[in-house]
Amino acid sequence: MCQTKKVVCPKCGGPHENCDSLIFACVNCKGNHISLSKACPAYKKERRIREIMSEFGCTYRKALECYISPKSQATLDTVAPGQPQLDMSSQNLFPSLGRKSLQINPEPTACSTYAEVVQSKVNGHPSLQLFSSPGKSKNKLNPDKEQASKERKRDVNEDWMFWNSEPDYTSPLPGNNEEDDKNNQRPSFNELLSRIKEIIFLRQSNLSTKVKSIIQLCLEWLVLVIVNFISKWPMIKVLWNLVNIQRDG
Repeated sequence: MCQTKKVVCPKCGGPHENCDSLIFACVNCKGNHISLSKACPAYKKERRIREIMSEFGCTYRKALECYISPKSQATLDTVAPGQPQLDMSSQNLFPSLGRKSLQINPEPTACSTYAEVVQSKVNGHPSLQLFSSPGKSKNKLNPDKEQASKERKRDVNEDWMFWNSEPDYTSPLPGNNEEDDKNNQRPSFNELLSRIKEIIFLRQSNLSTKVKSIIQLCLEWLVLVIVNFISKWPMIKVLWNLVNIQRDG
């Protein structure tokens, strides 16, 4: 209950402190008991309201609206005389369901094995068939993946052999074979750029492989340039001829 500044006797309810009276009168419900009695209906009401507040976490006003007094509860529990009572044991209270068999798979017999029981359950549920054999599905997909990986490796090897192989040139005129051979042996910078460009746009190779291929191609091209440049020197030609003459002699 809320505190008050008024002085009230808990026994007789008078405006004074505790007295020795034997005639009790409750201040809350005007009953013939002391105000501090736990049997007081007002005390029980406040206690129930506090329980509702703590149970639902609501305010005092909401709990007071939700509170149902014992008299109202007893009134709701009683049945009107003219109203027929429901027969809870009657079979017509709820309509009986049909006795249609919902069994999908037959019960396993005594001679059936564990594998047969599992297979029958899987066949009865199509949703389980999708996940029942992951190994088989993987085996179906593995040949395709292996074939694709083999084709990729073969394409990479063919591209690598093509770009590292020496170009084959044929001269249409027999009289210009030496000049054509000299011209073909000269390293061309445009050819180097075209090869680098094609290596960059290779889809089967990763970045590290492309970088290694470009570096190797540039080094080979540089060696060819140096050899071609040195071979044009007259002194080198003379020394080379002398070495060949000494070998022949």
